[in-house]
Amino acid sequence: MKADALTILMPQSFAGEAEALQTGLFKHFDRGVETVIYQATEEAMRLISGQRTDLLVVEAGVESGRHGGLLAVAKQSRPEIPVVAVVGESFPDERRRELSRAVYDFLSLPLAKEEAFVTLRNALRWREARCLLLDKERELVVLDEVGRTIISSLELKTVLNIIMEKTRELVQSEAWSLLLIDEMTQELHCSVAIGEHAANFQQFKLKLGEGVAGWVAREGKPMVVHDVSEDPRFFNEMDLHLGFQTNSILCVPLETRGKILGVLEVINKKGGGQFSDGDLNLVTKLAGFAAVAIENARLYHQAKLLTLTDELTHLYNSRFFNQFLESEVKRCRRYDSNVSLIFLDLDFFKKVNDQYGHLMGSKLLQEAADVLRAGLRDVDIVARYGGDEFLVILPETRIIAAAHVAERMRIDFEKKIFLAEEGLDVKVTASFGVASFPEFSSSKEELVRLADQAMYHVKNQSRNGVFVADDPSVLEAEQEGKK
Repeated sequence: MKADALTILMPQSFAGEAEALQTGLFKHFDRGVETVIYQATEEAMRLISGQRTDLLVVEAGVESGRHGGLLAVAKQSRPEIPVVAVVGESFPDERRRELSRAVYDFLSLPLAKEEAFVTLRNALRWREARCLLLDKERELVVLDEVGRTIISSLELKTVLNIIMEKTRELVQSEAWSLLLIDEMTQELHCSVAIGEHAANFQQFKLKLGEGVAGWVAREGKPMVVHDVSEDPRFFNEMDLHLGFQTNSILCVPLETRGKILGVLEVINKKGGGQFSDGDLNLVTKLAGFAAVAIENARLYHQAKLLTLTDELTHLYNSRFFNQFLESEVKRCRRYDSNVSLIFLDLDFFKKVNDQYGHLMGSKLLQEAADVLRAGLRDVDIVARYGGDEFLVILPETRIIAAAHVAERMRIDFEKKIFLAEEGLDVKVTASFGVASFPEFSSSKEELVRLADQAMYHVKNQSRNGVFVADDPSVLEAEQEGKK
C-alpha cells in the first residue's frame, strides 16, 4: 500500500465487506485506498489522532447510540474529515435531519454493497476536492505573504529565509536549500538551508554542471529525480561527508530577465512519496519570487553603493568616510578604544596627467586603489577623498601600529610599476600622514586635521615618506610659521 493512500476507518460491522470495498475503491483512486477496522469508540479516537484519516464511518443506531460520542469528537478535532453515518431502518427522520449537519451522507441497514461503494467513493472524492481547495487556498495565502515581503523588504537574507520557510510549509520534505551562483567563481554556494545538517551543508560549493543542482543551474531547466541512484548526474560526495541519504530531488532554476541566479532545491519528500507536478509547480512559483527578490536586493545594493563609493576607483567616497569615522569615534569614546587615520597623497601626480594624459592618470588612480586594498585588513576602510588623495581608517589601532601600516604601504607604492599593462613604466610614490584618536586628538575633526597636516609636512619636506602626528604642537608651530 502506498504511503499516501486514502484511509477509511470503519466499524467492526463492516469487517466482512471491507476487503471488497477496498478493492473496488482502489480502481478509482491512483493513490490507493486502505480500510482500517475499529471495534470501540476509544480505539477509533486514538486512530484519528495518531494516523492519517480521510473518511470515517460510524454507526448511529438509535437503539444503542453506538459511536455517537465518536462523531462529536471527530467533528470537533478533525472537521475536515467527511463522516458517513450508518443508521437502521427505524432511525427517526428528525434525528437524521439533526445529524445531516455533521455528516457527509448516510448508509442504511441492511447494507447494500453497491450503495455503500458509491457513497464511500463520493465521500473520498469530496475529501480529495476539499484537500485540493484547501491546498490552493493555503498556497495563495503563502504566495501573497511572500509577495508582500518582497515589496516591503529589500533585505535579501530576510526575504530568502521567508521564502524557504514557506517552501518547507507547503512541500513537506526532509531538506530545503537555496543556492546562488557566485559571478566571480561561477560556483554555486548555499545561501539558505533548512533541515538536518543545514549548517554543514552551507560550507559546500558546486561547479556549474556538477550534481543535479549544478545541472539545473547550467541548463536553466527544472528537474525532478524520483530515485537519485538511477540518475548519473547525482553528486553523492555531500551525502558521504554529512552522513545524509538523498533519495529524491526537486530542483528548479532561479531565473530573471533570462539570467540564471541560482537554484531552489527540495530533497526527500516526507512519507516516502514522490514529488508531484503540483509540488514542481509550487516550487517554481516560489523560485520566481526568490529570483525577483534577489534582483531587487542586488539593484538596491548597487544603488546604495553608488552613493557611497567612488565611481572611478570603487573605493568608498568622502561621504561614507565621514559617516564611518564619526561612528568609530563614538565607539572609541564608549568603549575606551582607539582608531587611527592615514592621509596620503600621490607625489607629482600632475606630471602623469601632463605627460600621459588624463585617461592614463585615471588608470593609475585605479591601480593605486588596488595597492591600498592589498595592504589592509578586512576591517579597515579605505576611501578616495578627492583627486589623488586617499584616506585609510584603521579601527582598534594605536598610532605606532598605524605608522607601521603607513610605512608598509609607502614601500608598496615605491616598488610598484604603474601602467605596465598599458606598455608604460611609471613610478609614483606617496606621502603619508598618520594621526590617532584619542591618543593625540580629541575629536573627529582634529583627527582629520592632524592627519592632513602630517601628510603635508611630508610633502613640504621630502615626499615619499611617513610623518606621525604624535606631537601636535610641532604641526601647529609649522602651520603658524606659514601665516
